[in-house]
Parts: sequence; structure tokens; C-alpha cells
Amino acid sequence: MCDDVEAPVANLEGRGVACEPVARQKWGLLTRVRLPGGGRLGVTEPRPRDPRR
Repeated sequence: MCDDVEAPVANLEGRGVACEPVARQKWGLLTRVRLPGGGRLGVTEPRPRDPRR
């Protein structure tokens, strides 16, 4: 979890690590990083809840 998902994505891609495209979810932003063993690690940026809901 981070405050700005674009920053770690840029850092990782600058080091040659592939990240999935950032996807907007109803709760925030999500991307995933492929690990050497084949698993995926999610990196998220939560959004504040809409007080009208």
C-alpha cells in the first residue's frame, strides 16, 4: 500500500521490473508486480471513502 502508486511503478520499471497496468478499482488503484517465482505482488493506492455513500 502506498500514497502514490505511480511513484513505485516508475521506480520499478526504471530498474527493469515489469508492472501490470494500473487499474482503477472502486476502492482505489491497483497494479501487480511479477515475482521471480511466478507469483504476483499487488501494489495499491487506497482512495478515501465517498462520504455521500
